[in-house]
Amino acid sequence: RDATTRPPEPMPAPVPAPAPASEPQAASAPAPTVAAPPEPPQSPFVASLRKFAGTQAAIFVVGQISDAPAVGATISADLVQAGWLPQTWTWGGVAGIYGVVVLVRDDSDAAVHDAAAALVAALGTAGFSATKGDWPANWGRFRGTLNGPQTPSPTDAAIRIVVGEKARRTP
Repeated sequence: RDATTRPPEPMPAPVPAPAPASEPQAASAPAPTVAAPPEPPQSPFVASLRKFAGTQAAIFVVGQISDAPAVGATISADLVQAGWLPQTWTWGGVAGIYGVVVLVRDDSDAAVHDAAAALVAALGTAGFSATKGDWPANWGRFRGTLNGPQTPSPTDAAIRIVVGEKARRTP
C-alpha cells in the first residue's frame, strides 16, 4: 500500500565523465585557430573547360546501356564544376552509338565549335572514347524518346553529348 501512494524518488542526473587531458594547456593560452582546408586542385578536365563557363550542353544518355547513366552523371558533374550548364536526358529507342559523341548544331558560332573541340580533347584525356560528329538531321528532330527536364528543351543547347556503348576506353 505504501508503494502505490508514494511518488517515485527523483533520479540523480548523470554526471559526465571528465575527458582525458591530452596535453596540459596554460590557462591564458589562446585557443588554436583552425585554418580552412585548402581547396583541392581542379582536375585537368575541369581546368581545361573552365574558360567556356556558361556553355549549355544537352547530355543524351542512351537508356539501354547499363553504364551510360553513371558516365553521363560523371560528365555532367565535371561540366558543372567547370561552370557549364548541362542538362541530362535518357534517350530510349536508339542503338548503335559507341563512345561519347559530341555534336554541334549547324548554325553555331566559332565559340561553340571551340568549346566542343575542347570538350572532346578533355574527354579523351580523361579516358573516354570521345569524337566530334555531325547531327545527321534537323537539330529539333530525333528518333526514339527523351526522358528528362521539360525546360530547357533538349533542342535548346548548341552542344549535344551522346553517351553510348563503351564510353570509357579500356586499357
